[in-house]
Amino acid sequence: MKIVYFGNDLFSNCLLLLIKNRLNIERVFINDVQENASFIKRICRKYNIVYSTEKPSIVTLKGYLNDEQTVFVVADYGYKVPTNEIKYAINIHPSLLPKSRGPTPLTYIIDNPENAGVSIHKLTEKLDAGSILIQEKFEVENNETISSLMVKSQLLAVL
Repeated sequence: MKIVYFGNDLFSNCLLLLIKNRLNIERVFINDVQENASFIKRICRKYNIVYSTEKPSIVTLKGYLNDEQTVFVVADYGYKVPTNEIKYAINIHPSLLPKSRGPTPLTYIIDNPENAGVSIHKLTEKLDAGSILIQEKFEVENNETISSLMVKSQLLAVL
């Protein structure tokens, strides 16, 4: 199986898990706003994985679709990945979908702790609306911050 990974530091431990499971990471796409991909870059350099900070064009993405064994994994990526011709694509989302859809859901979880968790779902044209493959909830304490919720999400995403 070949993986094309789209993501930043929030779920960098997921990229490490894929590498440790000896999956072939073809390429990593990051959107490096305010250095939010420093861990991902370090991982790529350590394991000699090509990464790009450019938003991939449709032509570039289609180049990876020629192989039936390619899976797109999206984890905290700032651009919408077009899914029309992608056979296998999943997203790792830091909330219990269908609640808290969209970017940066962790800010809403402090006020809505019932949505705290991680969802892995199929990628579709509609943002965060694909079939849910697996979900896991975590508890939100009274003194939680965005940082502590990020850590809980990161730890849960690789279990």
